[in-house]
Amino acid sequence: MEEYEPLTGGAARRAVTGDEFFHRFPRLHPFLLAELTAATALLEGPTGEVHPSLYPILALLSRLRPSAATRDGDNRNLAPAAFVPLVRRCARGRPLAIRAAAARALAPLVAPDKVPSAVTSTLGNLVARFGTPGGGGGSGRGGSRGGGDSNSSGARGKGDGAPRVGYNAAHGALLCVKALLGPGGPAAAADPTSRAAAVDATAGALAACAWIATESPVAAAAAEWLACAEAALALTAMDGGADGRVGLP
Repeated sequence: MEEYEPLTGGAARRAVTGDEFFHRFPRLHPFLLAELTAATALLEGPTGEVHPSLYPILALLSRLRPSAATRDGDNRNLAPAAFVPLVRRCARGRPLAIRAAAARALAPLVAPDKVPSAVTSTLGNLVARFGTPGGGGGSGRGGSRGGGDSNSSGARGKGDGAPRVGYNAAHGALLCVKALLGPGGPAAAADPTSRAAAVDATAGALAACAWIATESPVAAAAAEWLACAEAALALTAMDGGADGRVGLP
């Protein structure tokens, strides 16, 4: 499975923030936003077609650094956050490679002080699911194998506890959160107070969907749930808090 690989060392120092990039090239913001809007709509269409611009745009966004907290005087028309809803939708795509690329692209678009709300909104839909594990009506696990490229349609209404948003969306959401919390991500760049708030938000969100780690038939989704928990614990170590006091599930 393709992993999130943040910029490190000299590459991280040379990278520009999203704010810097779009203020330097202001015409690119509306152009890329329009292209990504079209690409996302095509991806979500009945054929699930991949637009030729999708991978290049996600790759470009992933090479940025997280911007600082938004200030009142900032040009909201050039805000990197405008791409966040579209990138989240891409993270629900059927192809695993697109979900991984979207997760890498999301992290630089979220300001460090916005990580707690981003985590909550990203994982919020994973609480709801169809039926309960072990319920009657067949397994509903068709297509659940293959590294997380599963479809919710086979599980819907089957009583196997499938996420209401589908396994692809659940897996993509967890990839996104891992990227937000990981090295080089916005949570690591936050001040201690915002970092602690991000850990608290992650703990609450993961607790609410802990069934993905304990009951899901999709190993890839369960593995990413655990990876998010590990990333949150690693953040506590940055502030000397890796002693188990954080209420992770």
